[in-house]
Amino acid sequence: MSDKTGRSRDVSRARCRAIAWFSRFGNRRLSPGSAELKQPIEKNRKRIYISDVLPVLFTCFSAFSHNYHNNMANGNERNAYNKRLIDVIEQERPLWDLRDRNYKSRAVTDAAWRHVATVMGSTGELCFAICAQATFMPKLLHGHCVRAWCTTFLDLCAVAEVKVRWKNLRDTFRRVLKERTRALKSGAPADDELDESTK
Repeated sequence: MSDKTGRSRDVSRARCRAIAWFSRFGNRRLSPGSAELKQPIEKNRKRIYISDVLPVLFTCFSAFSHNYHNNMANGNERNAYNKRLIDVIEQERPLWDLRDRNYKSRAVTDAAWRHVATVMGSTGELCFAICAQATFMPKLLHGHCVRAWCTTFLDLCAVAEVKVRWKNLRDTFRRVLKERTRALKSGAPADDELDESTK
């Protein structure tokens, strides 16, 4: 089997996995022939279709989404975003209050996350970064493709963006709280690092 054939099969498998993932978590019925995946992306008189770059975007999303906040310009910007996100989510009790009657309602929580994403002005673009392994798409086209992808799947990408950051903040809070509790029990002074660690 030639390298070209093997590469083509790898791309096809990656495309199928990506379609399955977005169909499952994005509540969308997609197939390799879906109209949404046939939207053209034109750049420098070249036409690329979303379906062609789907494996790249999926790989980038998977690899970088957990660390997307590093794409923000600086620490002050991240800190302001974090504080605003906390304030917005605080108003959406079904997302965090176990005693809320809608806490386990998927419809209510999905709507709440979409509202949070809208208020935060999320586009989903911060979830993506250039993946060095995805070399078959020119890097100069990457940002253009990401914007087109996020526009097509705005709800999914925007919600994923705020969910990922919220999980990061929540996990950081739990870790620091656990360290402080352990330090107090041992009699050692607890470092005041919570604010710094969430930046």
